[in-house]
Amino acid sequence: PVFLKDGRRFLWTSERDGFRHLYLYSTRGGASQSTQQLTRGAWQVTDVLGVDENAGRVYFRSSEESPLERQLYSVKLDGTDKRRVTSGAGTHRVVMAPGCGVFLDIFSSLTSPPEATLRGAGGEAIAVYRQADRRVLERFDVLPTEIVEFKGKSGVTFYATLIKPAGFDPAKKYPVFVNVY
Repeated sequence: PVFLKDGRRFLWTSERDGFRHLYLYSTRGGASQSTQQLTRGAWQVTDVLGVDENAGRVYFRSSEESPLERQLYSVKLDGTDKRRVTSGAGTHRVVMAPGCGVFLDIFSSLTSPPEATLRGAGGEAIAVYRQADRRVLERFDVLPTEIVEFKGKSGVTFYATLIKPAGFDPAKKYPVFVNVY
């Protein structure tokens, strides 16, 4: 739980609607009107990163854009005005500063190694903290990572990454490493 400074409310994630979403609870408990759902949809809130109580906003990462991505969003504490803060298809690992005025955005994707950028609360870049180190990609003949999709028996879509060796020849057989997450 993330307790608000007023001591009367706290944030909590729950899968009560089938997907992990943000809820605002009253510490008084009891009646259903003491709970308010802040996010909803066929996607998951993956983590709560901070609360700016002065602006009345909570910052969280989610899979809303794609199950293959993690983006930073914010929503008001009354559940309105949800905004996507980060851009760029990929994964944004985020470290929020106290008060949520700035955050460190560590962005990576299938084509880009991690790069850390200091950003304002609205997502605007302030300064690059650490540029992406592309030396390994340039030194070795690393082929692009491919996303492979397939359907399970129940119709659920599964995703996998496929990295082919340098000099890949589709007529040849290769050993395979399988990393189950």
